[in-house]
Amino acid sequence: MFGGLSAQVREARAAIIGIALMVACAAIGFVWLSIAAAQALAAALPPPWPAVIIGLGFLAPIAVSAIAARLRQARRDDSAAAPAAQQGFVGLNAQDQMGFITRAVGDIVDRAPLAALAIAALAGMLAVRFPMALPLLIQVLQDAFKDKDPAADGG
Repeated sequence: MFGGLSAQVREARAAIIGIALMVACAAIGFVWLSIAAAQALAAALPPPWPAVIIGLGFLAPIAVSAIAARLRQARRDDSAAAPAAQQGFVGLNAQDQMGFITRAVGDIVDRAPLAALAIAALAGMLAVRFPMALPLLIQVLQDAFKDKDPAADGG
């Protein structure tokens, strides 16, 4: 009777343990990165500035998430525009969506190889774990490169 529930509990437990291990590894990685950055910056800058730069580097993701939260709130307020903006890519199959992302990554790989790598890794993770989030990534990429691609506006 509870065999299915037991399996679900085991899967949830394994997922939580996996997430906890990833967070722990990321924290250890951040510590080593900050030590390396402090050593590199200490050779080039006077004493207070390496700590300031590293601290601002750690605060940058918080600022980005705060800006993203503001943008999400603004998007929620404009509820009529959000579904219409994403509707064009929801109907596409996974190959078409990944094809668009591949073209976008190919366009920026020469200018920003690390950004291209991050976008490709994010797209791969979304395609495997959260396929319904691919249209959101496509919309973000399309909005980010709208100025650079006049064909994206239809003109």
